[in-house]
Amino acid sequence: MVDLSGANPLSPRASGDSATGLAHDLTGMAELGGILHRDPHSRLHLVPAGEPLASHLAAPSARQAVQSLVRAPAETYAFVVMDAGPAGGAAEFVTDAADCLDLVAPEAADEGYLQEAIARLEEISAAPVLVIEDQQGRALDAAA
Repeated sequence: MVDLSGANPLSPRASGDSATGLAHDLTGMAELGGILHRDPHSRLHLVPAGEPLASHLAAPSARQAVQSLVRAPAETYAFVVMDAGPAGGAAEFVTDAADCLDLVAPEAADEGYLQEAIARLEEISAAPVLVIEDQQGRALDAAA
């Protein structure tokens, strides 16, 4: 799992609050092997954000760097899950490499908002969009 949002609930559990992460890779302070952390409670490997990514993602080379980072684990792992946060933002950095886009929606999500989010994702990627309903936080609770 690659945490582009900086808010994934698994990040602190698997790597601690101050672990090296994607921001360190983008600034050249670490390489993939140094930012890949194993969750001690499962077989999950996680690349945490490391620190807020907004300023790092604004750099012209960030899109290519993030896309390269997404492709590298795909050569080793059967599945690479990207937590890109809200639709828009960082999600647009990884859609080219995606086989499927999963949109996690709150249980009472506005249907109009969901349709707009799906349409936006379909504009930027040929990958199918799957909507997953998070029923009162149970999806996050199950992962933690």
